[in-house]
Amino acid sequence: MPLAYALLGAIFGALVTAVVAWRLRLRVTTHRFRTLPAPPKPAVTVPPVSLHGVRVLIVDDHSRNRHALNDLLASWGMKPTMSASGIEALLEVRAAAERQAPYGLVLSDMSVSGMDGFELARQIDLDAALQGTPVIVLSAIAELFQAELPPGVQACLRKPIKPADLRKAFLGQTAAREDSNKESCARALAAGRVFDRQLAVSYLAGDEALLVDLASRFRVGAPELLERMRIALASGQWEDVARAAHALRGSSSQLGAAEAAEAALCLENAAKGGRRADVETAFSRVANAVAVLVSALPRADGSVNAA
Repeated sequence: MPLAYALLGAIFGALVTAVVAWRLRLRVTTHRFRTLPAPPKPAVTVPPVSLHGVRVLIVDDHSRNRHALNDLLASWGMKPTMSASGIEALLEVRAAAERQAPYGLVLSDMSVSGMDGFELARQIDLDAALQGTPVIVLSAIAELFQAELPPGVQACLRKPIKPADLRKAFLGQTAAREDSNKESCARALAAGRVFDRQLAVSYLAGDEALLVDLASRFRVGAPELLERMRIALASGQWEDVARAAHALRGSSSQLGAAEAAEAALCLENAAKGGRRADVETAFSRVANAVAVLVSALPRADGSVNAA
């Protein structure tokens, strides 16, 4: 019996010691979490310019040249399409713009049949819906490199073209386009197209608190919708993409966010068309519009993120 009491006492003593040690660790941990400053937020870095996913139209009446360029650009992650004549190319560029899936670049041979490279660039530049589409012309005519480039032509490269020179020209045009997009976003924000607070409040009968609540819900819900779109896009489930885009359009419209709502509508229509290249282009626009919108939405303390 004395041995049993001694054993019971030892067990109880060990238990008390463990409980005390646990509470002491909890107190120290809680104190540490209360007093240590929050870790600094990682610096936001701008990703390098990439050609991945850029839609490019190759214009050349020689099949071997077209396919060689097609394979090269595809190896860079671009999305090439081929046209065998200048007239065919102009029709395709216009059709793509109407589908809300414009080309990011046009690469044309100078001596292509039906309409040479310079004339194709001029026609694109004259069309209000196509203005700003970069056109790069390839030529072996020496005199062209001594003359001023005509309207619509961003660069004229000498044939036979070196892949490094072509890639450099593409990256330059892509960087210029991204800079232009940033300026466009800034103008849209200033004009209220990204987020029109006055319009949003009017939709909500002047309820500012409800606006802040909806903005908070959008910050959580929009990334989830984008992820659903990514998964559906990867597997070719166009109906799921269209449904998610429709939901995003509704929530964006309720916030007075015209740019995000229009981008979501374009994605919804592209998904209904079922052409992957168009859907990918439209999705990229939606993702950018949502990112800008989230940075402009109000928070409970009245602040917004840095754009």
